[in-house]
Amino acid sequence: MKRLLFIILMSGFFTSYLMAQDIIVTNDGESLKVFNLDIGKKDIYYQLTNDEDAEVKRMPKSNVLIIRKADGTKIDPNATEQTKAPKPISRALRTYTKHKVQTAVATTGMQKKKKLSYFLAKTEDEQTFAFSILSETEKTVMVVEYEYEGSEIAIPEYVEFNGSRYTVTEIGEKAFSRLIISKISFPRTLKRIQKKGCFRVPLEKVILPEGLEIIEDLAFTFIDQSPAAAFDPVVPKLTEIFIPTTVKSIGKDCFRLNGKSQSYRGYYKGYISCLPEYVTEANCKDFGIDEEAVRAYYEALKLQMNR
Repeated sequence: MKRLLFIILMSGFFTSYLMAQDIIVTNDGESLKVFNLDIGKKDIYYQLTNDEDAEVKRMPKSNVLIIRKADGTKIDPNATEQTKAPKPISRALRTYTKHKVQTAVATTGMQKKKKLSYFLAKTEDEQTFAFSILSETEKTVMVVEYEYEGSEIAIPEYVEFNGSRYTVTEIGEKAFSRLIISKISFPRTLKRIQKKGCFRVPLEKVILPEGLEIIEDLAFTFIDQSPAAAFDPVVPKLTEIFIPTTVKSIGKDCFRLNGKSQSYRGYYKGYISCLPEYVTEANCKDFGIDEEAVRAYYEALKLQMNR
């Protein structure tokens, strides 16, 4: 008997709960008990009964003072909505600037120097580069050491050789070590920059392309020069480095000894416009970057986020 009474009481409770209604309070003080309440952008939709075929009523939100939900919560339908979501922390202070894609055409057949096999190819702007084939299957090549000329160079993305089109994916070891370069445009197709100083003296800017994955040891540092040469006033000042977030690995002392933009310890301390997130104040010196430069970079990101 007690069990039956309990079931009856609980049944009444759930029926009451299921039949609980939302209440719309209008600006005139009228209270409406409603079912199936739906708040739209400009209007509120509801039914006066819970019947399937009950008429759906509409009321402008501007006529509503407050809504009391069946669970006790209150809703102001005219409250200002927070439409602006907080900005995510970007990992770059500027967008990578793309350049015109170039294709070089071979001017020689395969040549050999010591153990290196290479061929020469010339770009549309009459710059000659030496390439070595990395993979015949994947049709990839790397730029290799040669007697390059000029202080401004633009490495092509593609090379036509022996009737095939190859993609430039690497810059080889010491590729530009004999050339004093002030400006360089890296190919968008670049994946790896090999070790031991591709560049003899610092560039004005090192803007690396999106898609680059590996920078090996000493890639942008001095080679064949004493530390004193780093402070030589004729050496160009490196004003910016942009290391895309696609870079998975940065070599030891990669940006060490970079002229007037370096710290007294030989670490790059200039402006940074992009860094992979694993580069921090704690480990940046391993890559030849001063912690003050890294700190300034992340502080600038925070300001960017709060704008």
